[in-house]
Amino acid sequence: MGVATDLRLQIAASLTAAGVPAFANMPHSVAPPLVALTPGEPYMTANRIGSALQVQINLTANLIVPQLDSDASMEQLEDLIEATFRALPPGVHASEVSAPRVDRLGESQGAVLVAELDIQAQGKE
Repeated sequence: MGVATDLRLQIAASLTAAGVPAFANMPHSVAPPLVALTPGEPYMTANRIGSALQVQINLTANLIVPQLDSDASMEQLEDLIEATFRALPPGVHASEVSAPRVDRLGESQGAVLVAELDIQAQGKE
């Protein structure tokens, strides 16, 4: 596996181990609450130091909760954001969380409340 894949899998595993339901990519079927990692902008930058390749990846952690009622959904989203901050492994940096928005996941899954957390991680080949 590549450096970026390893980093995504490690971050998702750290979140899951801390009790935060997390996926290394967006699952086909979404059952909130969950955190799904997707590429950020720019996705990757690389530096070669001697023969070693160092890669920095930018990811978006999509924090998704069910849209039940406004107060309960916001509280659940804020709890998920804080739990995600606490569960990020050392060396993974979180920067900002977007304003929450309501999305529809299709007729069968209904509406969800989503916020995006920008994170950065570095790894070596």
